[in-house]
Amino acid sequence: MCAAVLLIGSTVLVGCADNGSSTSPPPAPAVRPSASGTNAEAVERLVHDVETALETMVKSEAVTTSDQLRQAFEASGVDPAAIESSLDITPTGLEVDALEAAAPFEGTCVMAQVRDEEVNVTTLPVLESGLCFIGDQR
Repeated sequence: MCAAVLLIGSTVLVGCADNGSSTSPPPAPAVRPSASGTNAEAVERLVHDVETALETMVKSEAVTTSDQLRQAFEASGVDPAAIESSLDITPTGLEVDALEAAAPFEGTCVMAQVRDEEVNVTTLPVLESGLCFIGDQR
């Protein structure tokens, strides 16, 4: 009986196999090119400034709100209207595990995360929308 079930299962799976008329995978999301040359230096300077501001903040107080991340970006010279941030409270009213903020700058996104008082700042490509986050939490 088990052999018959396996044989039938194999037949069903073979029936689902690609018949040669496969379509190509969906295109990757479009991104703008990252910074290069002197722009890269400006981006690295901003990454350093945001990281320094957040590390100073973490040493002096608990970072528990996205507004604090926004302040670090603003202190580093980022236009407040360009800063995107994650929510700092879950829909059930709990604190989130990590706070994130980002801002497009010189063709790239400067992304910052604070989790368990550890600061991480990096760069990622800007999305086709011109934003850094999928979904806008300004």
